[in-house]
Amino acid sequence: MFSKGEKLYKFPKKVFGPECSQNDVFNYLKPLSDSFLASPGRNVFMMAYGQTGTGKTHTIFGPRDAALSESTSDEWGIFPKVTDAVFKTMTERGVKF
Repeated sequence: MFSKGEKLYKFPKKVFGPECSQNDVFNYLKPLSDSFLASPGRNVFMMAYGQTGTGKTHTIFGPRDAALSESTSDEWGIFPKVTDAVFKTMTERGVKF
């Protein structure tokens, strides 16, 4: 828990096992990305932390082939999925970017 002034921040703690899919992780974090687009928007920070070789890069970007793919993929990691969702929502709202 971290607090600054009157604001109180609670950092969720969740460990995803190797049986979890990229969609499982994304669906858990989707409310955070949705709050970024809410009116008024919120600042959102997502971080992968852990020992070397535990899958942080895989979780953030997904497998190399999926991460480099320009078409939507279930294997995309968190960053491509959140970015895609943000741009789709902005397009639906008619926002120019």
